[in-house]
Order: sequence, then structure tokens, then C-alpha cells
Amino acid sequence: LYKNLLFVEGVSLKRYDLVEDEVFNYIEECDNTIEDFIWNEEYGYLILIGYMKEIILCDLSSGRKLYSTSDQMDFSLGLEWINIHKEKNSYPLDFVTYGTSGNLQAYRVHNDRIISLGRNYDSILS
Repeated sequence: LYKNLLFVEGVSLKRYDLVEDEVFNYIEECDNTIEDFIWNEEYGYLILIGYMKEIILCDLSSGRKLYSTSDQMDFSLGLEWINIHKEKNSYPLDFVTYGTSGNLQAYRVHNDRIISLGRNYDSILS
């Protein structure tokens, strides 16, 4: 049973502890509004995306920021994991970002960093 609820409050990510019935700052303030976030419990990563084109990789257990990079030129709106096949040999930490134009930009989490894979994400999905 989950005991935490994560939610965005402007430029910060909050954690509501259901057991303690308290709200805590989970991720320190970002440079701009947080538009979306995703996490991977198995590998312990949390990724945030801000409206002003910033992608932030965090440690899921502590909320500590590990790495940040810029997104595509479009204003960033969302994130999605793309490990569609869930096959043993596929890379589990590939994700895409999208903005107001709807164009996808692919990335990979590797060694506590975010690596851009560009827009040619077809090779990732095959």
C-alpha cells in the first residue's frame, strides 16, 4: 500500500504523507512551473519537466536532484516512459518529452544522467 502522494505546487513538488497526514517539500524549487513528472520505482528515478524547457532527474527515495538538462525548443508540457514492449532486452529508462507543438524528443537515463536520443525514437521502439 502506498503511503505518499506526490503533487505539483507551482515550482515545487510536494509529498503528502498519508500516514502522518502532513505535506512535505519533496523536490526543491525549480526555475519555472513543473508541468509533469514520471518515476520508476525499480530503478529509483523521478523525472520532472518544467515549462521553460528544463528536464530534471532526481533520486526517487530522497528527492535529491541528480542532473538537469534542456529540452527541445518547444515549451515543455509532458513526459512519458516508452518502454512499450517491456521485454527483458529493452532499455527500461527511455522516455520522451513533448511540448505545445506535439513533437516528441527522446531521452535515456544512464549513469545518473539524461542523454538525448533526438527525434529518431523509432529505433528505440523497434
